[in-house]
Amino acid sequence: MEVLPVSIRGAFAGLVEDLTGDPGVVALGLFGSWARGEGAASSDFDVLVVDGSGLDYEYGEVEVRGGLVVDLSRVPLGWVGEPVSPQMDYRLHEAVVLHDPGGVLGAARGFVERVFMSPRRVEVRTDGLLATSEMQLSRASAALSRGDSETASAYVGAGLASAVVVLMDVAGVPVTRRQFVWNLRRACVKMGMEGVYREFLAMGGVSRVSREEASEVVEGFEATWTGIASFVSEHRDMLGGIHGKVRRDVEYLTGGPVLGGILSRVGEMVAVDNCAEAVVYLRGWMLPLLEGFAWVASSVEGVKYDYTSLFRVVGGADEGVREGALGVLGLVGVGKRAAGEALAGARRLVGDLRLDRRRLVESFVG
Repeated sequence: MEVLPVSIRGAFAGLVEDLTGDPGVVALGLFGSWARGEGAASSDFDVLVVDGSGLDYEYGEVEVRGGLVVDLSRVPLGWVGEPVSPQMDYRLHEAVVLHDPGGVLGAARGFVERVFMSPRRVEVRTDGLLATSEMQLSRASAALSRGDSETASAYVGAGLASAVVVLMDVAGVPVTRRQFVWNLRRACVKMGMEGVYREFLAMGGVSRVSREEASEVVEGFEATWTGIASFVSEHRDMLGGIHGKVRRDVEYLTGGPVLGGILSRVGEMVAVDNCAEAVVYLRGWMLPLLEGFAWVASSVEGVKYDYTSLFRVVGGADEGVREGALGVLGLVGVGKRAAGEALAGARRLVGDLRLDRRRLVESFVG
């Protein structure tokens, strides 16, 4: 734990000791900003928890110890087995092993270190990113066909964000929520693709964001989060009927420490006029929050949730949450034409990336 400040090692060590007392915990690793040596006052502590209890999905939890906010990412043991899941690559690449009596985490980390920037491994990871992007654009298309321009536009934004991570991966730039815009710029400059960077900002409406505008988005996000958290608390008895992963994600996202961490980090961004970064950061949290809210709302109504009707479900449950989310996502007044043009532009960008990916890998990897 030498990467941590001396003043907090004791509190952190206590948390690690408690976690290792759980018989289901196979291994622990520190990743994120502290593992990269970039930890700041507002940074939480990201801990990878390898779970051997039979878990078949990932979920997050938050622990607060001695003023420290610790983000626990529980993942199935099989994800760090043989073969190591590519979706673990980013975390394993920077992981500091904290507890690993069976050597499984160390072995997985060693494997990832050997292959992380090999052309084949980059192709596998980026193929997964493009598949995720295409899934989100498929949702956008289905929503648009049903006349739901708001849902369509929300998933266009998500699809674009997933797609441009391909450029960060190929360029060997860290993929982080806090520096998403900055690292995308670094990647595009490195590869001579500044036009893609500018297009991403333009399509998201964040090419020029003032401090006042960013502050309004922060206020809107906090108010919308509060509305969602209140609704979930009021209907907590309905969570038992939702799939385990969705339930845990909802509980995680609506927990007070998560909001506190988000507001602390985004406040730092706005304070130094890093306003586009702040807005993109908040939008990255807003969509999964809305999805969780919609799952609970659908459960309350006793109907099956459909991602392609996201905003219709949200608006039916709480119009204030719908309006607040539209403000955060920059979608107030979005119409069918604008949504269709955005979808077409996103499909073109994603298609170009898929066609050009092999050339980029050959030019910049290995």
